[in-house]
Amino acid sequence: MVAELFLKNLDMAKGKLGVKYISDGGEIIYLLDTEDNFIRKFKTNISGTMLQYTWRGEFRERLKYASENNTFKQSGLPEVEVKNLYH
Repeated sequence: MVAELFLKNLDMAKGKLGVKYISDGGEIIYLLDTEDNFIRKFKTNISGTMLQYTWRGEFRERLKYASENNTFKQSGLPEVEVKNLYH
């Protein structure tokens, strides 16, 4: 769903697009940075711990793939980088 939203709004993007929602009691934020060519996800769980996921490179290709396969993990592209940002 996030990938489809980003794809629909790419023409209006001036560098960055974001989506924020609540799921399973935690907050989730997706950020697309078209200038620096990455997709980032911030996920906060109920206890307040925040994880940051970053997919670098080929954001358009990743978005198209994710809209069809429900994942940004795509063969041949760099793996996701994960950081624990605590709370």
